[in-house]
Amino acid sequence: MRESPLGAIGWGVSRLAGSTTYRYENGRVVEVYDDVAKMTTAYTYDVVGNRLSEKQSYAADAPRRPERLQNNVMTYDMYNRLRTVKDHLYTLTYAYDLNGNRESVRTQIAGTGQDFTVYNTYDKMNRQLLVNGISYTG
Repeated sequence: MRESPLGAIGWGVSRLAGSTTYRYENGRVVEVYDDVAKMTTAYTYDVVGNRLSEKQSYAADAPRRPERLQNNVMTYDMYNRLRTVKDHLYTLTYAYDLNGNRESVRTQIAGTGQDFTVYNTYDKMNRQLLVNGISYTG
């Protein structure tokens, strides 16, 4: 483990031909760099620690540059539960029951009309009865 002059702590995880470096600020990972893929993933957070964004980028000389990169923006409800994850291709919308259990996850794929939802149900004792039940529309 090493500490930078700015006080951010990072470390490398050895692999066959390289390492992954993590950069932290205020106890949260804000950047991950994979030196084999030459890919950086950057994260932002709100004041209570909810992740607001996740964005990947590749160096110009990266050996392989995928056509699609992560570029997610997240929102949360007043209880700090994940409400939406969105990028330019899709939107995920999460719903919760009164006990705070995740009740459904709706996926909408931009420009395709594809829309599907997976459901979870619970009994009166809050035991999960259905896991990822699927309903398709569109």
